[in-house]
Amino acid sequence: PFVDLWRPEMGVAVALLDPKPALAWVPVSAGPEGTAEVKVVIRPSAEVAPGATYTPPPVMIAAHQLDFYDPVARYREVMGRLGASVVRDFLPGDFAPAWCTWGFKRDFTVAQLLEKLPQMKAMGMKDFILDDGWFDLFGNWEPTPQKFPRGEADMKALIGKVHAAGLSFRLWWLPGSADPGSEIDRDHPDWYILDKAGHREKAAWNAFYLCPAYAPVRESTRGLVTRFVKDWSVDAFKLDGDDLNHAPLCFNPAHHHARPEESFEQWPVLFQEILHTARAIRKDFRIEFCPCGITPTFQMVGIFEQPTDSDPYDYQVTARVKFLKALLGPHSPVLQEYVGLKGFYE
Repeated sequence: PFVDLWRPEMGVAVALLDPKPALAWVPVSAGPEGTAEVKVVIRPSAEVAPGATYTPPPVMIAAHQLDFYDPVARYREVMGRLGASVVRDFLPGDFAPAWCTWGFKRDFTVAQLLEKLPQMKAMGMKDFILDDGWFDLFGNWEPTPQKFPRGEADMKALIGKVHAAGLSFRLWWLPGSADPGSEIDRDHPDWYILDKAGHREKAAWNAFYLCPAYAPVRESTRGLVTRFVKDWSVDAFKLDGDDLNHAPLCFNPAHHHARPEESFEQWPVLFQEILHTARAIRKDFRIEFCPCGITPTFQMVGIFEQPTDSDPYDYQVTARVKFLKALLGPHSPVLQEYVGLKGFYE
């Protein structure tokens, strides 16, 4: 949690300095005569027994001039000293231009994509991103027969043609959730996060959260990564969705959690395992992180090499890039996928 308020003459930033995922928020309320009140609200991860003590994480309060860049950079430096580091091993390919199929949205054919390959090569593009629309259901992640009649065979053929054109292949998907009607939904209904009332927790689109603190979910996710990277020859991932920052608390009795917060705390671990599993197969494997217009949490965005400005409207583009450069370091790549979404969706 990080909030910065600034005016032409000065600004004040307030941030919680916790290297672990924290159940905390920083609400801001406007007062009379241009005043504002900022609070740091923390939900302890365990009950405090009578007579016991509780020490909350420290809070950073930074006065500054100009805009948010300097205090965000200071926040990164302090978090690094606390053990929460960001990626520093950027490769030249992390800065390479890419072409993404989302220009077609979900209404593309494989023939249309193949027609683009000579143009991409002529323009000096390096990465081909197959975005949303290639699969059947979240949780299944099978090529949809409407676009890939022979299933995996057609997908592997597309990837082979992309590689033959001298391009790397980046696959869009969203870990940690499953759709109703998927194989996971049918065969493993115990994998879901449940709230206190026993209801499933809604994730992005039509899907529901799977519990990252439940061993079968982690094992299945690692197997899926192996399938994509080893069997399909995928070079990189685009992980994308507005539920990427965190997982809700899990009260599923089948998981035998010591605390319901385990799902929230283990969410970044699931994604670290995705990266480590892919890197064990391909040392140069890279991952793009796109939380769909939501400011990324430090614990999540710091795992990956390719942050993106994440579906900005026109007026947000430069601010998003500047914020990510401050959060991840001035030499970090920032993918700019769309030049403003207002015109794109209209």
